[in-house]
Amino acid sequence: MMSLCAIICGAESWGDIEEYSKIKKNWLQNFLKLENGIPTHDTFNRFFSNIAPEQLEKCFVDWISSIASIKVGEVISLDGKILNPLF
Repeated sequence: MMSLCAIICGAESWGDIEEYSKIKKNWLQNFLKLENGIPTHDTFNRFFSNIAPEQLEKCFVDWISSIASIKVGEVISLDGKILNPLF
């Protein structure tokens, strides 16, 4: 959750994810139990280094598919911009 939100907001490194999470800690606590606080950038690195990318992708796609109903060709704007398809 922390990593996903941070990446959507422009995080490009483990340090960026840690910094974002610290800044948004109060908001994140609405969704997550942070009994040990915000993980360090090294912890984020270790966590993601030990996950098979294919499995992470499958879990992410399954999760998104379960909460969203997207029609073929439908565009979802994450940054507020709209693309005008040429076809």
